[in-house]
Amino acid sequence: METVIKKVKKLIAKIKSLSKETINETQKIFLEALSKTKNSKKINEFLTQDTLYTNTEITKINGEKLTVENWKQIIEKPMVKKAIELDTTNFKNTLYYTVKLNETEREIVLNMKKLDEPFPPEVHNFIREIDKVQNTINELFLNEKEALKKLTDLAGIAQVGGTSTYNALALNHLEQYKKEITIQKGSELKGLYLKKYGINIVYLIITSLVIIGLIDIFKVEQLPIINPVYLVNGLFLSIGTSIGAWLIFAIKKREIDFYDLRFLKDTKTAPLIRLIVILLIALCFYFMFITDFMNFKIGNSFDTATLKNIESKNMAFLIGLFFGLSESTLGAKLTSRVETFITKL
Repeated sequence: METVIKKVKKLIAKIKSLSKETINETQKIFLEALSKTKNSKKINEFLTQDTLYTNTEITKINGEKLTVENWKQIIEKPMVKKAIELDTTNFKNTLYYTVKLNETEREIVLNMKKLDEPFPPEVHNFIREIDKVQNTINELFLNEKEALKKLTDLAGIAQVGGTSTYNALALNHLEQYKKEITIQKGSELKGLYLKKYGINIVYLIITSLVIIGLIDIFKVEQLPIINPVYLVNGLFLSIGTSIGAWLIFAIKKREIDFYDLRFLKDTKTAPLIRLIVILLIALCFYFMFITDFMNFKIGNSFDTATLKNIESKNMAFLIGLFFGLSESTLGAKLTSRVETFITKL
């Protein structure tokens, strides 16, 4: 039945397309009957007449089984959705600035427009964000061609954000753009940072083992500043702390922020400073243990008071390893202990 309906629709379209000179009386009456009669049999009779198909190039259609509902479906005009009319009487799109990329200086220049009204806060924030992102891009991408490509993309976002209509859209696009760069450079920079961090730790371990070895070879029993036993255990604790800190940084799936990339990019001093800070915090706890300012015991064998003994090298290394693995909370723990002490004064 669907095939018959399609054929009839095609026939009607063909008849309607005929000119006044080519359309015959049967075809004219047929078109009039479609809108007037409610008797499907009378309409069906037209399909049996040969003159109905004149100049249409359509073969005769068997429409005996077509009902009134079928004919309604055939002649029914498709509904056309009315376009939504927008009230643009109060619509105003303000251009706050124009954008130009200075390729020589690798800088996005914003030429501000002189307006009667001050810039809204969101535009000021957007401009500051663009400036921060371009500075980060220039630090991350040393290759000029690659940097210019990123700055060109950023300039396009800045241009869109310079209008009152699309500022919010451009801000969302900017956040997405920052995420794309973070994914692209994050793993690479973290790998380089870990490498430099690891090299500093290797130097520390070698230096510590050399000092421990010299003390053991020459049977040193007394030093001017510190007891040799405390020094050896302190060096083992430092080795454990540095290894633990490297491991937790390597395995922790921390969400890297876009602006963290600049921190990871600085592999010359940042890893060394990071290592020094965690070691100083660990040594503060170590001095608390050996001076009996604070000690704790777990089970029958784990006792921080034993760090005063030369046989406690393994214990010192293990405690240091725990310190390193808890790097993110160690500073807060030290502050808490100091505050407890100060309140007693």
